[in-house]
Parts: sequence; structure tokens; C-alpha cells
Amino acid sequence: MSGWEKAYQLFEVIPWDKTEPTKELKSFDKIKTGKMLDLGCGTGNFSYYFSQRGFTVVGLDVSDTAINIAKKRYKESDSLKFLAANGEKIDFPNSSFDVVLCWAVLHHLESEEREAVLAEIRRVLKKGGFLIATGFSYKDQKYPGVKKKVSDLTGTIYYKQSKEEFLEMLNGFSLIEYKHIEDSDNGEPDRIRGFNFGLFQVNK
Repeated sequence: MSGWEKAYQLFEVIPWDKTEPTKELKSFDKIKTGKMLDLGCGTGNFSYYFSQRGFTVVGLDVSDTAINIAKKRYKESDSLKFLAANGEKIDFPNSSFDVVLCWAVLHHLESEEREAVLAEIRRVLKKGGFLIATGFSYKDQKYPGVKKKVSDLTGTIYYKQSKEEFLEMLNGFSLIEYKHIEDSDNGEPDRIRGFNFGLFQVNK
């Protein structure tokens, strides 16, 4: 059982289950419609949001439990599908998607896993396609002063990166926009979560 499968089974109320898209997602306007892969979709909230905006969305997550919650919460349709799968091997042909959303995923992967996932993202994106990605920054207040932490409960990994480390990790993509964003913690509202945010484009 993966760490994320344990995590989704452990919590009756999922601390990271955000239903309201961030302003960065709401303001994405590079294209109005197209095919989107929500990689690490969790319970499907952002997948559903973009499907309502006119995108055809596939939500993919490594946790069967998360995908089952997503399917119960949101009715699948021609514009919204959910799949349980590992992002290191995405079962779609080359150049399948106009946009890949990778929100709060990369900071939970070891370097080899990140490289494999990013290679797959690049493969399934169309030429000129967009990647929206985030990762924990050093300003994140969970596990202060720690670059890497492994959860005692589930074995899931937490990595933090500087702006420079985040952009270096994604140097295979062309940067359009970078910003540091802060958000409250669902479990502890007084604790601030810090993220590196980037909008990128792939030019094959």
C-alpha cells in the first residue's frame, strides 16, 4: 500500500482537501478550452472546477481511495474522468494534453520519481502546451527548518525548495510566470503553507 493510500484511509476529514481553487488557478487564461491532465488530482476538486470551465479533464491519482472519493463526489462525463494510476507511467499517447496541472505533487516525490514524472508530463503535453506546477518552499511553516521530512504515520515525503531549486527542477520547460504563494493550513488555520508556483510551457 502506498503512503498516499494510507493517508487517504487514515483521515476521516482529509486535511489537504481544498474545494476552492486558488486565485492562480482561477486566473489561468492561456487557453479557454482543451484537454487537461490533473496529475495528483486527489479527490478531484480542481478537476471538476476546470471541467466546468470548458476543459476536458482526466484526473489521475496514485490512491485508489482518493479516486473513489472523486467518483462519488463528481459525476463522470465526457468532459471529466478519473483514473487511479502512477504518474511515473502515464497511459496516454504522446502529445495528448494541452495542459497538465501538477498541484502540490512534486514536493512529495524523491528526485528519481520527480524526474520520471516530469519526463512523462513533457511527453504527454502537446507542443506549446502548459504546465501548472507547485512545490513547498522554505517559507512553509510545517516542519520548520527541515528540508525533507518523512511522515511517521504514512511514510509520505515532504520536500522544500528555494525558488532557484524549484526552477532548476523544471528547467526542461520554458518559464512563463513564477510567484511565491501562501495559503492557510486546513488542519491548523493559523499555520501558513508556503509554495513555489510556476506556469510553464513546453516547446518540443
